Amino acid sequence: PKKKTSGGWTSPKIVDDFGNYAAAVFKELGGTGKGKATDFLTMNEPKNAAFLGYAIGVHAPFLKVPPTNATLGWTALLHMLEAHAAAVKAYKKAGLKGRIGVALDSEWTLPVDPEKDTAAAQRYIDYRLGSFADPLYFGQWPASVRERLEPTGELPPIPRALSEFLVENRPKTFFLNYYTAKYIWEKPGKRCGYGKRGREREGEREKARARGRGGGRERERGRERRGGGKGGRVGERARREKKRRKQKGSLSTRPSRTKKIFQKNEKNLKKRR
Repeated sequence: PKKKTSGGWTSPKIVDDFGNYAAAVFKELGGTGKGKATDFLTMNEPKNAAFLGYAIGVHAPFLKVPPTNATLGWTALLHMLEAHAAAVKAYKKAGLKGRIGVALDSEWTLPVDPEKDTAAAQRYIDYRLGSFADPLYFGQWPASVRERLEPTGELPPIPRALSEFLVENRPKTFFLNYYTAKYIWEKPGKRCGYGKRGREREGEREKARARGRGGGRERERGRERRGGGKGGRVGERARREKKRRKQKGSLSTRPSRTKKIFQKNEKNLKKRR
């Protein structure tokens, strides 16, 4: 039988649950004594959790939405904002005096052509970083996000009470996980970030993979063409390569370049000592 679920981040019930969880954490771990803390992050990379889990479906709970609708992802993100607010209330109630915030993530963007692509680069930042940072600090979704998604009905409104609370209790420190930078250019008709076009391409890839799987004998032929069957050309090459390696000595038994460098550094350290 199919298990019943509460809906995760798409359900408003999670807000109170998260607030209670945060209160328990602050009670056990909060304070100034030994082994206690005054600084807390309520969430790590919420935008990824919302859209990779509830729109694209590559992270738990692996929910994929129709390629033209990301309502679940934005709903999850709104509930995360509400859950953060519940955690801040619990933090204040616990009497802790420190910093509380959210660890966001984003890449930096550079326009390929400063004259033509600057607006596109800014839109990417609005979607990638501003979708959580703007409500957290300014109480509303970024203007470019509202402009593109409000007409589609995908973007839920931020309640006024939540907006005011977030602005009044904005984090004192901006926490950011930063990994890399990207060049961005304008493509007429395309939507930034986790917009419609990206999900359409994902849907097209899924259909292509489904067509490639085929059925019965078709799958067998596919495996043979890819080298998985006895008559596959790639399979024959793989067998010859395996035989050659066996005669020469397994790659796994030979020290890798990284291991050699490490061993060399170890010898140099011993000499210095």
